[in-house]
Amino acid sequence: MSLRLIFWGILICLVDVTLSKPVDWGSVQFDLVHDFIGMLLMVYGTIHLSKIKIGGCYPKSMSFVKNVTILGAIDALHEHFIYEFPLWVLALRIFYFFASLVAIIVFCVAMRYFSQKVGFSKSIKRWKTTGLLFWFIYLIPFFFFCLIFGIAILAKTSINYTFHPFWMLVLLPVTLTPWIHGLVSLSTMKSEAQSMLRFCT
Repeated sequence: MSLRLIFWGILICLVDVTLSKPVDWGSVQFDLVHDFIGMLLMVYGTIHLSKIKIGGCYPKSMSFVKNVTILGAIDALHEHFIYEFPLWVLALRIFYFFASLVAIIVFCVAMRYFSQKVGFSKSIKRWKTTGLLFWFIYLIPFFFFCLIFGIAILAKTSINYTFHPFWMLVLLPVTLTPWIHGLVSLSTMKSEAQSMLRFCT
């Protein structure tokens, strides 16, 4: 049940179709299926997973993931309103994005540990690959991105760059790959759990 909720929560957040309506102080954004709903599903799922008593690194890992996911739900609700962010809000959101990437990798580690404990052989490999994909496609590039822009801010210089549409077409499948693989990992783990339950009964 928890894995299914996380699966659908991620899927809702990935399928992002939005409409916006102007108001006096800015505009209000409407998702056909709001990311907040997806985040709530993930919060509910991670809370239930964090209650599993399995020892090792699992409890602390899932506690961290749960807390970051709760912050993500708050951020998703905040995104409903469109306005010019103050610098401190932008800084907090950048910090949260970094924390969320770390939380995803920690979640992969926790799920891999869980799979090792209960003997989900396919899931062990899946979660290892998912974690590596997020590490190399998201976390490391984001770290260097922040480092470069941080240096530019300290040096009081601007960075001018042009992003050709061709590279957007190239990067889109690359950036989606970890998420798709994560969904596959969740699905694989759910299938192995169901198979174990059928075997036990």
